[in-house]
Amino acid sequence: IGHGEKVGVVGHNGSGKTTLLRLITGFTRPTSGEIVADGSIQALMQRGYGFNDAVSGIENIRNALVYNGLPAEAMAAAEADIVDFVELGDFLHHPVKTYSLGMRARLEFAAATAIHPDVLVIDEVLGAGDGYFVHKCARRMRQLVEDTTLLLVSHSLDQIREYCDRVIWIDRGRLREDGPVDQVLANYRRYMSEQSATLKTAAPTAAQASVTARQHARLIEKVSVMLGASVSEGAIEHFSFSGDEYHCLSIETGDPLAL
Repeated sequence: IGHGEKVGVVGHNGSGKTTLLRLITGFTRPTSGEIVADGSIQALMQRGYGFNDAVSGIENIRNALVYNGLPAEAMAAAEADIVDFVELGDFLHHPVKTYSLGMRARLEFAAATAIHPDVLVIDEVLGAGDGYFVHKCARRMRQLVEDTTLLLVSHSLDQIREYCDRVIWIDRGRLREDGPVDQVLANYRRYMSEQSATLKTAAPTAAQASVTARQHARLIEKVSVMLGASVSEGAIEHFSFSGDEYHCLSIETGDPLAL
């Protein structure tokens, strides 16, 4: 991976994406081979890395900046930037264990992105928090990655498409494909669709049908609320994903939706 490249990493759960990032960041040591990283690396991975629940948000900010080797003369400006970005007010002086998940996500994202590393490694943490904060994160990310090498692991193919110009597809710990974003994502989506198709059963048992029928009814209620319609008034008579009424209860961007 060259300087300045924006590389997305995709693969099903357990394929080795997070392990790869842990090796690159040094959280995990390789049993064989070697990894050469030319420059500083900043990791924004699963919730909890480097944060102490018992101390305040502001103390965690200072600890994170020290841990990441920020020079003393740059510390005050970085701290002020984080405080301004998270908009947590007096909560910054409360222990992090009192925070909601959304508040903690704000703090961790801001602390990790206050540093401008040579390589930024992100594992499934973009988009945490409410809609307002998601937009703030996206704007901050675009500014941050302009002159940075980016490795982004995400199940959101839209995020991969937005930030990356190259995609690596990992399958069972091995490199399956490496190439342009649209090409690799199209092949990956096709593969995942084929895998999903193998999970569908031709004829559910009576118990399974009862459970899926209840799920189906709840989905109709949720969609009714979204559209401002009423189920009791018969506004929605039928609801299905991809024409499969019982087995397909999830939808990806670009999939057909029938009401």
